[in-house]
Amino acid sequence: MLRALRMLSVAVLVGLVIAPQAARADFPSPSMYIGVFGGGSFRLRAWDLGNAQNGYPSGRASGDVGLRLGVHVLPQLALEAEVGYIPLSHKDETNHVLAYDLNILVHILKGNWTPVFEVGFGGYSNLSGSLGKDKFDPRGHIGLGVRGLVVPWMAIRLDVRDVISDGLDKGGANNLEVLAGLDFFVCRHKPAPKVLDRDKDGIPDADDACPDVPGPAATRGCPDKDGDGIVDSKDACPDVPGPAATQGCPDKDGDGIVDSKDACPDVPGPAATQGCPDKDKDGIADKDDRCPEQAGPKEFQGCPDRDKDGVPDIDDKCPDVPGLKEYQGCLPEKAKAFTGAIKGINFATGSAKVLSSSFKVLDAAVAVLKEFPTMRLRIEGHTDDVGADDFNQKLSQDRADSVRAYLVGKDIAEDRLEAVGYGETKPVQDNKTSAGRAANRRTEFTPLGMK
Repeated sequence: MLRALRMLSVAVLVGLVIAPQAARADFPSPSMYIGVFGGGSFRLRAWDLGNAQNGYPSGRASGDVGLRLGVHVLPQLALEAEVGYIPLSHKDETNHVLAYDLNILVHILKGNWTPVFEVGFGGYSNLSGSLGKDKFDPRGHIGLGVRGLVVPWMAIRLDVRDVISDGLDKGGANNLEVLAGLDFFVCRHKPAPKVLDRDKDGIPDADDACPDVPGPAATRGCPDKDGDGIVDSKDACPDVPGPAATQGCPDKDGDGIVDSKDACPDVPGPAATQGCPDKDKDGIADKDDRCPEQAGPKEFQGCPDRDKDGVPDIDDKCPDVPGLKEYQGCLPEKAKAFTGAIKGINFATGSAKVLSSSFKVLDAAVAVLKEFPTMRLRIEGHTDDVGADDFNQKLSQDRADSVRAYLVGKDIAEDRLEAVGYGETKPVQDNKTSAGRAANRRTEFTPLGMK
């Protein structure tokens, strides 16, 4: 027994030396442990273990070794069952005594080294020897101790107890127990790993897209002041809620254009018209469109110009025939005389040379063009189908160019006149008759509207 006590003492001393370098932790809970202990029991007042006639043990001190089985229900509270062996000397004979207890341990401080308050209840039983076998003494104790984790799976323990039991004297007996032991945690609860959350927003740093700035779970821990689900760093309007389609900026009418840039924030419209409605889809907002139901160019405020004379249909009294603005899109009577097929313009046969018999008509056309300086004309050359197609095409173009050259030579601006040859592609009568062929060989003037 003495050898066992020496070994236990050495283990306690080693634990005390290495304790400062040991891992610092609270006692694990819930956790089971098995303990071994040894020490001494010092009799302060005689007990009556054994029959009275047999007397009581000689000497006041005896050894004490044993085992414990305990469980931490909380880091600072443990329950344990304990069995100790106490050899008692009486009449030169060793008596074998068991002491057993149910104990409650309260750790006064948190952490791995702490004072311990303890209380226990149990009894003594003599198994053999001169004290007799038929005696049981109840016992109870209170005590103080120190307990500390040396490593996460082992603790050192020192206990000093005042044990009260039946005694030969009035008032019972007192024994002082001084014990040292080791507790081994055989079923340790592994604490959950510490979750890092630097910004304290409840989202672990590992899952937090912004670990240093608090934010909601909806944005993975990043700030979202306006609560629109778009993180402030990507929100073009972080103080006002808005949809993702407009980078978090308000868009009341839902047309994809932020209200601050939407000329009509309460009515949806396309980007081309700054968010304003455009029913005819001509790129001009209805509020600025003179003809919101008909598509038209911007220069005519959204109104069409069917005859392309520069006068929008809404203002054009003759919307299907090119005319002059000063005549509300119509042609004056003098100008009408020089539209369509112009009689009296003649060319040498198979040639683009203008015959002198044509000069009177052409000079009259010059006078009209000068009287109406905004009028523009397209000079068209046409032939019959006699001859090769390519020849007729070139001949018609050359004749139209010759007429244009004559008018330009009379001081009519070049940009007022176009010349186009159509060859035999646009007959007005049947080419099978001489009269039809004569009608198809013609020069036409087509008004193009204003200059």
